[in-house]
Amino acid sequence: MQPRSASIAHDAVGSLARGTGASLLFEAQDTGSNAYLYLAKLPHGPTYTLTTAAYAPVGVAFNRAGTTAYAWYGNYYGSFAAELDVINVSDGKLVGTMPANGCGGSLALTPDETVAVADDSCENAVQLFSLPSLKITATVGLNGLNNPTGVAIDAFGKKAYVAGNGGIAIVDIRHARQTGIVTLPGGSCWLGAITGIALVQRLSRAYAATCDQSNEQPLVAVVDTRSQKLVKTINVGNAAKEWPLAVAAAALHHYVYVSVENSDGIHGELSAIDTRSDTVTKIKPLSWSPDAVAMSPNDTAVFATSWRGAVWYSLGPGGFKGKEKGPICCQTAVAAFGDFVH
Repeated sequence: MQPRSASIAHDAVGSLARGTGASLLFEAQDTGSNAYLYLAKLPHGPTYTLTTAAYAPVGVAFNRAGTTAYAWYGNYYGSFAAELDVINVSDGKLVGTMPANGCGGSLALTPDETVAVADDSCENAVQLFSLPSLKITATVGLNGLNNPTGVAIDAFGKKAYVAGNGGIAIVDIRHARQTGIVTLPGGSCWLGAITGIALVQRLSRAYAATCDQSNEQPLVAVVDTRSQKLVKTINVGNAAKEWPLAVAAAALHHYVYVSVENSDGIHGELSAIDTRSDTVTKIKPLSWSPDAVAMSPNDTAVFATSWRGAVWYSLGPGGFKGKEKGPICCQTAVAAFGDFVH
């Protein structure tokens, strides 16, 4: 197998990410006719630009050491084969690829980094990839929801929580089977799908994006993962005709962050939820539409992608401290996907 070529673009990153603990950023761009994958080393390292096979990855993830990146490509354009790519972070080169099925979705790794779990909205299923052997070990069909677009794995690597239109499916990873479903109210105001989920392990809670379809209010559903029951829903927006896109949980602080897009496709917000009260404590109105959202490794900053590039906020009282910083790295022409900070 020959690696795809990678060219180094010396983007001006500067010192904007200094102090956040961020070291790697992974971002996809899809222009409609060409697609690119940006792998940036922050705060001042090179940015590797990888030309893809004419379509962008939907799910991306890093291993814990930050030495390997994974990109989950689907055949959602209809004419390309799905695959999971393995990328060497040091030089941005492709070092392995795994044939797959379906149209792609979110991607998450088990804590021991032996299994990748990828949701697939075309097959209404999740695929389980063995990373040591680079093979699909199982495809698990999902019941009780459709269009799965978010996946999170518990701290033991035993269960995957898959969010989609209608609820959250619980998948036993070891035995490759669905063991439960939590029905959620509403759906999403964007393509009829829930598009993000995050786990707060110490509270045994899942936070999943959903929507009040009657007035198009963006909501986050809070689920008790022990009882598999809905606890409450939280309105995370400023107005009607908005929808939530991505959800990220801080491991060391009591905040969950949600990117919210306005129906005009241009404006949006970043909202902070205090998990002690499950209430929104701050909403940052933005003049651009945020897509993916992720925490820095040391939990001192929250990052978001937009068409301007990646921006970030320091964490502080109420969830945010100070002004928006950035943009840094990679301008995204149309879409950005997946988790992107190691």
